[in-house]
Amino acid sequence: MVICKALEMKKYIAIWRENENGQSSGLDTASPGYNFAVDNFYYYAQPQKSWTDLLAPAASLLVSVIAVSISLWVANRQRELQERQLRKDLFERRFEIYTKTNDFLVYTMRNDGMIVLTGPEYRDFQDTMEKAEMLCEQAHPYLVEIAEAAKELYVYKQKESEVIRTGDVKAIEEGRRFRERLFVDLPQRRKAAFYQYLSLEQRKRW
Repeated sequence: MVICKALEMKKYIAIWRENENGQSSGLDTASPGYNFAVDNFYYYAQPQKSWTDLLAPAASLLVSVIAVSISLWVANRQRELQERQLRKDLFERRFEIYTKTNDFLVYTMRNDGMIVLTGPEYRDFQDTMEKAEMLCEQAHPYLVEIAEAAKELYVYKQKESEVIRTGDVKAIEEGRRFRERLFVDLPQRRKAAFYQYLSLEQRKRW
């Protein structure tokens, strides 16, 4: 059936061309074969879309999807880098508080509690305490305890000569406790107080 239709279409196309050239063929234009031939002729005469034309919309969509994916990846990567830098900066600021706390403890021990309340070391420690209140909230009470212990020993040192001269055993024992607290107990607790801010797990995050 298909072969017959194809042959019939070929015949009618030839006849149609004769009509186009002004030659009369006596063709019955009402016949089904004529309509079939004409319809198929115009179909095949039109430019046919290639597979590239058919895939063009899909390719355009694919390019858009890839572009959006790349943009999202770049934005996510930038966000991760910014967060990493912020964590690193925060770690460094907390580590500075940690080291300055140790510097003040060393200062009090070196001077045996005779600190200068108006001196740069004590003022610097006051600034460190303010920073710790914002950046190391859990460690801030530890710094407050250091400041209180330093003041207690400072007050005792003002009268120590008189205490020794009079042989006040109770006051001498009190002075010993002040020294032990500031020079032994508090320095030993420093790492534990800052552990959650300066542990290895914190450094691994950046």
